[in-house]
Amino acid sequence: MVEKRLVKMAYVYCKSNEWGNEIMQKKAQDVFMRYPDVEIVYVWEHAGWFLVFRRDMEIIGTANDRACFPEDIILYLQSIKITETVYPDNV
Repeated sequence: MVEKRLVKMAYVYCKSNEWGNEIMQKKAQDVFMRYPDVEIVYVWEHAGWFLVFRRDMEIIGTANDRACFPEDIILYLQSIKITETVYPDNV
């Protein structure tokens, strides 16, 4: 069995007047700048939509259950294990 690489993740929630890919991407970038040890950021909109960003800003997850990801993203997700989750304020 291949040992998985341990990574840290963050959850960020948008305000009720915040939505859209650009705002979600900006929130993820802000977390990555403030938390250099975080590798993955989940950004949630108020209505339940979410995008998941990797540190290189590649989208690796979405609320869209019909989304298809390239093989390199699937392999990446299979190679990691979340060890800690942070909930940044004021992002």
